[in-house]
Amino acid sequence: MILDFRSAHKKYKLNVKGVIHVGAHFGEEIDIYDEFEVGDVIFFEPIKSNFDVLVQNTFNKKSNIDYHNVALGNDNKIVTINTSNNGKTSSSILTPKEHLIAHPEVIFDGKEEVEMNKLDDYQITNCNLLVMDVQGYELEVLKGGKNTLNSIDYIYTEVNRDEVYEDNATIDELDDFLSDYGFKRVETQWYYTQIWGDALYIKVKNNNLNIMKSQEKIDIVIQGPYTSFTDKIVDSYLDIPFVNNVIVSCWESDKKPIEKRRVKYVVNQYPESPGTDNKNLQIVSSLNGLKECETQFAIKTRSDQKFTHDSMNRMHHFFMNENCSNLKYQYENKKPYNRILVAGVYTHLLFCAKDHIFWGNTEDLIDLFDIPLERNSLVDIVQVPKERLSKYYQYFTRTETYLGAHYCSKFNDEIIRFLLLPNLHLYDGADYWYHVKNVSDNIFYSVFKSFPKNTIDFEWYGKNFSLEDYLNSAYWHEEGF
Repeated sequence: MILDFRSAHKKYKLNVKGVIHVGAHFGEEIDIYDEFEVGDVIFFEPIKSNFDVLVQNTFNKKSNIDYHNVALGNDNKIVTINTSNNGKTSSSILTPKEHLIAHPEVIFDGKEEVEMNKLDDYQITNCNLLVMDVQGYELEVLKGGKNTLNSIDYIYTEVNRDEVYEDNATIDELDDFLSDYGFKRVETQWYYTQIWGDALYIKVKNNNLNIMKSQEKIDIVIQGPYTSFTDKIVDSYLDIPFVNNVIVSCWESDKKPIEKRRVKYVVNQYPESPGTDNKNLQIVSSLNGLKECETQFAIKTRSDQKFTHDSMNRMHHFFMNENCSNLKYQYENKKPYNRILVAGVYTHLLFCAKDHIFWGNTEDLIDLFDIPLERNSLVDIVQVPKERLSKYYQYFTRTETYLGAHYCSKFNDEIIRFLLLPNLHLYDGADYWYHVKNVSDNIFYSVFKSFPKNTIDFEWYGKNFSLEDYLNSAYWHEEGF
């Protein structure tokens, strides 16, 4: 399984008394259970050859282990498992579907009849962690263990967002089912194929709820000119329950700040050049604002856009469940901590997300904006009104591309060469544009993630715009981005 149990154990202060491990394979997690001094361990593994290795690997590791060579589901009967050639790790009671496309190297070349029982048949009350690795059969295991769930505080399980196996349970179905038993999904880690991953659910008790609330508090950075409309944004965001502090990162020529509790002001000096399309102004004010954040996660937004409370809450819910990243910096394998979520992506452009709002780990967002300012920009050479810049994209790097390419260069050295010669690589119509597009497509969507379209709703001060046109101009989560 791919979700880091050690990190989750520390982050949520898990108090694991005993483990029910369904789909135990060879017992690879036994050392972790021993490390955290877990009490009783109960293994369920239906495939006989796996079960024999499981017992051999673990019987001398702990004295308090029970073994059951059965499958679990919502019935008592004999079932057939489709076995796979990768140590049988992908074997499932269900028929493989998208798995065949995502992992063509895995062949389902056998079948094995096994006994199936219900989890509730075993009347287990001494374990409070349920671990499931059952290849799409999670919901059936849970349905057969409704009474056992009364004793469970934590569920660590494989999850699917696509039909990896025919008629497998989806992550949304698990969320709905487990919510009836008081569980909240607090961590999700997707495999690189993005169709399956791992999740951690915690039963929401008063103390657990306080821990999760403290983890979910977020600072918001509002960057740009400070106006009376900005004050309205500040007042609105302070009323959102998950907001910690609001940081207004503005300019020394702006109006005098209105002092308020939980509001910080960062007053910036203008850079020598604003950069084409004011990209240098966004970089300076965003970076300095983010450096004042105190929370693990942060939001960067603009001083002329006010998102509705419903929109912010929808984005918050989605972000907390969809922010995991599998791709790491080329020379620093601990980062990024999370993917950066945005309000839409432009699939026809290079490294390009809408740059109006960013959600992410605070350190990741600092890395996004801790980049060189644009030098010798178009506006340093000729006077072009901002509203006419779109006619000259073949002479400068779009702001969104500038930000995205600099950040993605942390994952691939070749992108640094693109940045050194932007006229050949990053300008619209550049000589090597199509090659750069292939590189962009291979990296960008693993680093940035779009919110669903229905999470976005905002007022744009001084701008005559249509929200419908704004939404239709980009691609979103439900379209695979």
